[in-house]
Amino acid sequence: MPRFTILLGRDVYLDAYFPPTKESISIGRHGDADISIDDAMISRRHAVIQQLGDSWMIIDVESQNGIRVGGQRVHEHRLTEGDEVDLGKYTLAFRGEVPIDTADFSRRSQVVRPKKTNVDPLGAVAPEMSTRFVSEEQQQVLQKYLKEKRQAYIEELVEKGQPKKVVLKKNRYVFGRLKDADIRVGGWFSPRVSAQLEHKNNEFQLFSPDGKKRIMVNGEMTALHVLKEGDRFEIRGLRFVFHDKVG
Repeated sequence: MPRFTILLGRDVYLDAYFPPTKESISIGRHGDADISIDDAMISRRHAVIQQLGDSWMIIDVESQNGIRVGGQRVHEHRLTEGDEVDLGKYTLAFRGEVPIDTADFSRRSQVVRPKKTNVDPLGAVAPEMSTRFVSEEQQQVLQKYLKEKRQAYIEELVEKGQPKKVVLKKNRYVFGRLKDADIRVGGWFSPRVSAQLEHKNNEFQLFSPDGKKRIMVNGEMTALHVLKEGDRFEIRGLRFVFHDKVG
């Protein structure tokens, strides 16, 4: 059963699940779409996700602003787990197949309604009932803006002064006593690597390499945790808070 996540920057708007019997999933601004995105940059009939055997293909259905993969506009793209497809200012992340018992099929259509914001990187918003065309130059501005907003970060909490901020630009960070560790923690008798923070499939996983419960997250010891906005964690006496939201 496929799972899709709609994001704006790193802010999750929707997790969408569909039954395994559904072979076609429509995306658009129209209220009858399976994934309905209430935004002027999305066409009424924008794209369709089609099941092809054991895989899924997303296809542009002649939308105004198209679909983009890796910054390039494409007509169609075969999805693999972890793929991200840009739809206007939103991103569709393909999570792959998930167990059926985790799904909620109570709603036939999944609706994404934009939150109010004081920032519009492209200027004034177009009328709701017409599709807002975005030029190639504007697309580049938009993607640059959203990329900047997608930078998650951690703060080291200190007793005095301002927290120390580390912007998470890399895919992996090492916490340990090694000289080349990204964040030095522990003394001589602590593990060389106490924990690692990995960015994978649009998630941040904090884990202990040896599988032992060495990390305290929100007051509980664990060996693995997928970090969410506001999570507090402690490694070898150093305390951190994780931030992952659109600025």
